[in-house]
Amino acid sequence: GLFAPGVFRIPWLEERTETPRYFFSLIVSPVASRNSSPAAKMPGCLRPLVPGALFNLRPSLPRPPTSRFLPIRVAPVSLSNRRGFGVFAAMGGGGGRTVGTQHNHSPHPRMPPASRLPFLHQEAVAAQFGARRSASTRVERSGVFSVLEERDLEFFRSVVGDRGVVTDEDELEAFNVDWMRKYRGHSKVALKPKTTQQVSELLRYCNERMLAVVPQGGNTGLVGGSVAVHDEVVLSTSLMNKIESFSPESGALVCQAGCVLEALDQYVEKQGFAMPLDLGAKGSCQIGGNVATNAGGLRLLRYGSLHGSVLGLEVVLADGTVLDSLTSLRKDNTGYDLKQLFVGAEGTLGVVTRVSVLCP
Repeated sequence: GLFAPGVFRIPWLEERTETPRYFFSLIVSPVASRNSSPAAKMPGCLRPLVPGALFNLRPSLPRPPTSRFLPIRVAPVSLSNRRGFGVFAAMGGGGGRTVGTQHNHSPHPRMPPASRLPFLHQEAVAAQFGARRSASTRVERSGVFSVLEERDLEFFRSVVGDRGVVTDEDELEAFNVDWMRKYRGHSKVALKPKTTQQVSELLRYCNERMLAVVPQGGNTGLVGGSVAVHDEVVLSTSLMNKIESFSPESGALVCQAGCVLEALDQYVEKQGFAMPLDLGAKGSCQIGGNVATNAGGLRLLRYGSLHGSVLGLEVVLADGTVLDSLTSLRKDNTGYDLKQLFVGAEGTLGVVTRVSVLCP
């Protein structure tokens, strides 16, 4: 098994009702059961979870009032074009407590909404429980935002040029779909500015025209945060990839937000330094997106999070205002530490355009 024996409480699987409350817990043992067939009924224990299949936890019928626990049965749901999520080994024949939920003699608990189960295939969950997807999982387009017009494209071209405005459907495919192809937007245009001033002009115009904007870096995230929900304007930082300066004395690196993490790591490595973070997607993720998501990676335990490694930021707010907090000082107690607001904000407060980061 992949897990040590014990009881694992899953917060996102807690189903809270008015009265009573049900708390779902898993008991995992590295000892596999003899009868590990997905069709086998094994009350009081878990069947193995094999790669390529997804198991939903579903309470069975209540026991008599004298029982304190309501057993959970594991039902398989096939996954189409989904990766396996690992293996849970089932409880062995002897020993151990029963897998179950606390029961307070009330009606059968309902399954938590699919939107609260982040790694579950929502369509499969809905099909398994004989229900359609909840309306809360669908986001309706707000009428407050304007629809893109030809005059908008003309203004965008006047700011970033023809090459900085992407309208071809084939080229937009890379901006509208995340790399796992789980989330898809319907953006009609992607903008590729090269300077902070261009970002400022674009955001100021979109704010006045009430055009929704989604910032996008390397588009390597796993939660769809960099993909349009509807037809938002995609603001890509891919062309903002200049390394401006590096100080061997202090280890402070200043660069634009579109610099690829691997390129930065190779640059400082030549001078005996390293980037404070290392990700599996370092060959395509960008430092601006790393800061916006407070990415950790393999070096987090040694060098800490980006809240400590980022020395300064330059950010463009939604109305086009440029917030210059780009300092290379390792300690700066003058005024508010505003840059911390944007580390992990995922572009909701502003677009990161330049970064000053401490390299160990």
